[in-house]
Amino acid sequence: MVENQQVSLAELRQFAAEGKWELVDQNLPALCNDSQTIEWSLHEGINAPDGNIRDLSVTILEFSDYVLNPEDKEKLIDRLQNDENLYVRYRAAFALYKRGNRSPEVMSKMKEALFDDDVKAIVEGYLLQKDG
Repeated sequence: MVENQQVSLAELRQFAAEGKWELVDQNLPALCNDSQTIEWSLHEGINAPDGNIRDLSVTILEFSDYVLNPEDKEKLIDRLQNDENLYVRYRAAFALYKRGNRSPEVMSKMKEALFDDDVKAIVEGYLLQKDG
């Protein structure tokens, strides 16, 4: 891959499906506020059968600055409560926390994430931020 070349959403989905999270992390910031990427995340990716694709979807929503409407937030709450993939549940909590949700359910998942080395630094970053 050529450095500084933006990848497509299809390529980002392929990286996630293959578990190539370093490539996802490198390329996500360039796509996370793209309207088509957000629409895909909210209407397709969040319900994908593949847990890695759902993880990508909620991570896009976490990273984005998109203002979620109540229906969008309900989708994230559903993933937080019901997803079989632990990282989808964590990322849903992060996305909701980023948008001001401090419900006991979100806070419980944030605290749980502190004990997972893969996401500990992320959750610490959120918890150390001053509420806006």
